[in-house]
Amino acid sequence: MFFWMELIFTLIIAVVFGCATQSIVSNKGYDENWFWWGFFFGVIAVIVALTKPERTRFTQSPEASAPYYENKILKNNGWVCAKCQKTNPHYTGTCSCGNTKGENEQILQQKEKKEIEAEKTQRTSGLRHYHAGRI
Repeated sequence: MFFWMELIFTLIIAVVFGCATQSIVSNKGYDENWFWWGFFFGVIAVIVALTKPERTRFTQSPEASAPYYENKILKNNGWVCAKCQKTNPHYTGTCSCGNTKGENEQILQQKEKKEIEAEKTQRTSGLRHYHAGRI
């Protein structure tokens, strides 16, 4: 009978240490399961859990979103890469895709010329249709 009482007392103490260790780790911000460490190692596990650093969880505010920072970069003379569409600060000479700021300006100028030519051809084709309808 003494054996069973001692076993039950030991299990109760182990469960208490397991719960205490789990509670300490959870309150420090960890999602890990430390119950069994406390159950089997008792005081040692509690000491280790107490020495673990606090883990802070950051929630993202609307100001921390990517579009907010992209707009902020663009307002400070930043540039958008024509190849990968990544927003780069003004002091960055080469995008992470390998496109340089000078190449980017050339690509944008070429695109702008193509758009202007496309508009001209659209206008002239519209005029042709207009004149063709009048004749």
